[in-house]
Amino acid sequence: MVRPTVVEFPLQEARLASTGEVSVKALVPLAIRNQFGRFQPVEFLVDPGSAISTMSVARAQKERIVVPDRAVDIPGHTAVGRIIQRRRPGTIRVLVPGISGREFVWPCHFIESQDITTSAALGLAGVLDDFRIIFDGRYSLQAR
Repeated sequence: MVRPTVVEFPLQEARLASTGEVSVKALVPLAIRNQFGRFQPVEFLVDPGSAISTMSVARAQKERIVVPDRAVDIPGHTAVGRIIQRRRPGTIRVLVPGISGREFVWPCHFIESQDITTSAALGLAGVLDDFRIIFDGRYSLQAR
């Protein structure tokens, strides 16, 4: 029997600046292959409510990650109402810390935004083919 590899990333504190409320977030440090074939570290916020991983075009360009030319407008609903978001569907090639020698390819939508500070979000498509994601309630010492 092959034993599965277990890689754990601690949950971290997430504090809303406007209200001071505290919760937790799951961040995963991945390494993404860039246009030069080198791996660039990018931290992803795990979003179990998102079907597809996302990253802003501006952030991808800053990290020299290849962004597809084709763009599509995708309607969506948020807490503040209906939006239309321009996305560039593509893939990311990643290494996961703690799993040596294996490169993963997952779908990713590059969102047309000039904001490089927006977190990249790790959605479920492709990722769940390769991993189980379990939120078990343990968190880092910095989180409450």
